[in-house]
Amino acid sequence: MKNAKQFILLGSTSAKKKGGDGDSFLAYEVETMVSLGLPVVVANLDGDRTIDRNFIPKPLLDADYYTMSVSFQPKIIKYALDEYAVGFAGSDNAGPYYYKSSVYDSLGL
Repeated sequence: MKNAKQFILLGSTSAKKKGGDGDSFLAYEVETMVSLGLPVVVANLDGDRTIDRNFIPKPLLDADYYTMSVSFQPKIIKYALDEYAVGFAGSDNAGPYYYKSSVYDSLGL
């Protein structure tokens, strides 16, 4: 994980539970994401295009960590990795964000 430049978290109720339980490997990974200060794209497995706090692990929410929530579709995930992740380091944003419908429209989604 130390060589990673960005992360994709598959957003689900299971990911929220395991990512915040403090015992699972996913909890370790979430802790590492925050400690390394790297961008996290939350790909909502239910296809939701907005922020679903039921899918984001508590440690990310508690830290008010800047994440980008997207639907589980290749085009928008790639867009987030190319756009959000690139600007992450220089951003003062905090907490979860999502793309407006116009971004999805521009990608033909």
